[in-house]
Amino acid sequence: MVTNDRRKTARGFTLIELLVAISVSVVLLSVLAFVFQISTAATRDANSRVALTERLRSLNIRMRQEIGAILPVQRFQTPGTTFLDKRTYDIDNPGTWLVFSTATQENGRPVSVDVKYEYIPDGANPNNGILVRWRDNTGPYMYDIPTQKWLPNPLALLGDNETSSWIARTRADIMVTNVRRCVFDIIDAPPGMPVGPNGTVKPIPVGPVTELNPRELPSAVVLTIEFGAEVGNPDMLQNTTMTFPVYRGL
Repeated sequence: MVTNDRRKTARGFTLIELLVAISVSVVLLSVLAFVFQISTAATRDANSRVALTERLRSLNIRMRQEIGAILPVQRFQTPGTTFLDKRTYDIDNPGTWLVFSTATQENGRPVSVDVKYEYIPDGANPNNGILVRWRDNTGPYMYDIPTQKWLPNPLALLGDNETSSWIARTRADIMVTNVRRCVFDIIDAPPGMPVGPNGTVKPIPVGPVTELNPRELPSAVVLTIEFGAEVGNPDMLQNTTMTFPVYRGL
């Protein structure tokens, strides 16, 4: 009797085949990680660009409206006393703040109020300053608690630069954050009135003024600002110069 003893042998992967498979997997994962990194960075940059554009658009709309409607109201140097140069706005020499009276809207009704835009740097982090719009504490209306109505404010006064004239800052008053640089400048200032860092004060005319309609307001205000994105890529910056014409000053 003859029997055939057939032995079945199971064949596995060799070491070289395993190394090749692992190498191919590593290459594929590296490519996928690179593609994912690029797409993530592109999404982050897009979000940063949108945030910068939106913040700049909001700032442009607000300042163009209020600066364009500057009123020829003389500023008070001390309570009850106006400046000798009869300035209708005020600006510091470095150009970090600008204060003026303007016609704007409050709760859907036209009002005249004092407005102050100020760049406040962060002493601990020079790349994290803020641009603030201060609101007038002596606005034209005040809320009367007994009647629960808005009534005319008897303390309303245009042109005062007192510290008490401004309401304490809130988050809603911060126009731009992460500001690296912010400078205001005045274009074509009337004679004797102050200008920002890039101009000179015009001399006051000597003798009688013969102009039939002497100008009391500048032609425009220039804002140079550089700020970073609030979301996404913190290294993405917006550097721009905006010119806001003063319609009553043209």
